[in-house]
Amino acid sequence: MRFDTVIKGGTLVIPYQGMTPGDVGIREGRIAALAQEIPAAQGEGIIDARGLYVFPGFVDPHTHMGNYLPFLEDFRTETISAAAGGVTTLLALLKLDQFAPGGSYFDILDDILAKLVGIPSIDFSFHCHISSMRQALEASRCHAELGLQSFKMFTTYKGRKVAPGIDDGTIYALLRHIAQDAPGALPMLHPETDEIAQLLMGEVRAGGHQGLVAWDDARPPFIEAHALLRILFLVERLGCPLYAVHLTSADALDVLMAYQAKGLPVIGETCTRYLTLTTELPGTLAKAGPPVRSRSHVEALWRGIRLGAITCLGTDHSVKPLSVKGEDIWTATTGFAEIETSLAVVLTEALRRGISPVKIAEIAAANPARAFGLAPQKGHLALGADADLVLVDLAADRVIRAAELHSAADFTPYEGLRVKVWPMVTLLRGQLVFDHGKLITSGAGVFLRRYPPRNGALPSSASWPLS
Repeated sequence: MRFDTVIKGGTLVIPYQGMTPGDVGIREGRIAALAQEIPAAQGEGIIDARGLYVFPGFVDPHTHMGNYLPFLEDFRTETISAAAGGVTTLLALLKLDQFAPGGSYFDILDDILAKLVGIPSIDFSFHCHISSMRQALEASRCHAELGLQSFKMFTTYKGRKVAPGIDDGTIYALLRHIAQDAPGALPMLHPETDEIAQLLMGEVRAGGHQGLVAWDDARPPFIEAHALLRILFLVERLGCPLYAVHLTSADALDVLMAYQAKGLPVIGETCTRYLTLTTELPGTLAKAGPPVRSRSHVEALWRGIRLGAITCLGTDHSVKPLSVKGEDIWTATTGFAEIETSLAVVLTEALRRGISPVKIAEIAAANPARAFGLAPQKGHLALGADADLVLVDLAADRVIRAAELHSAADFTPYEGLRVKVWPMVTLLRGQLVFDHGKLITSGAGVFLRRYPPRNGALPSSASWPLS
């Protein structure tokens, strides 16, 4: 048997199974063999993985493109950054109001995809932002005809010009529509109660408080839990799934687990920043929406991962320059670039806590692929899956420096952090993209359409066993 490429001598990190020494045979962009040993003579090309761990390429379910820099420019630089960090598939929020306010996703998708040809360096798909009743009631058509499977709602940021939050009536209409007419579609929720947030932000700011602690006080954990609780109340009655994005707190985790215990198909996501950064950091660089929290909430989220309540990991990656941060927490913008450092940071922290690399492969690759209709093509180390792979050094000794990263961002809140893990080689559909810090192939990413399941099968997101 012949292979285009054989990866030899690594340790395979197989989601839901474990780790084992082995080789990978790749043919026509897919995994064609997994074996304890594949003779080197059977490969047209050989990648030496001795001392490295072979993960499925990470699937980042939570990114933003075009928030500050132009949309196409972001897709060029940030997918290179993603590949350098071991991410081979991303899902970005598509904001209709950014392109055709008041319109339909049917008006813009083909044009956007035509402009993106040859630009992304990894595979990608989109979530639809829902800002109107019309968009909510088009979800089933978007899924069936455009292959757009996921629909994001904000309970906060109401009145914002681009990607505003929506009222509970529109949220209810979307959830009911998906429950009745869109099997396999997945509603997503950014949970923060806007009215309470606006009140508290005014009070805390008027008190002259500054720093990440003040920002946390202004958008505290209970408003996240409150919003999640009231929307899950609707989800339970309508019988649809829900994907809760970037959970940050013990408060929200308690709500999530209470509804999971009832058997509801609700998926919990957190982000690397909420597993690693805290309000103890000085300045404004780590200002995010929702805020990073105190150490006790960080510990709670790791507990949620251990218990199987939080099953997906994203980054909420968004390029922002240092110039829009400043020293004032109230005028500093939220968000920062994180996709390139996520694997190294979260795996370093997981290993320190005794959490298996297999668990990280599940929450950062296999589970997001399942939730968003990309499995088994993406996120899996299995026969027939796309040969999206990242070879990782789990005994590295690196210091994160923004100047050495590939993002257009000119800062990172992880500046100076020493990590014990680093991605060394990244392959997309069997094609070498990054090799020991060097970009080999760019612009090969393609758009992934995610159509409804066939024969009335339940969506993978609604059929997960909860551990």
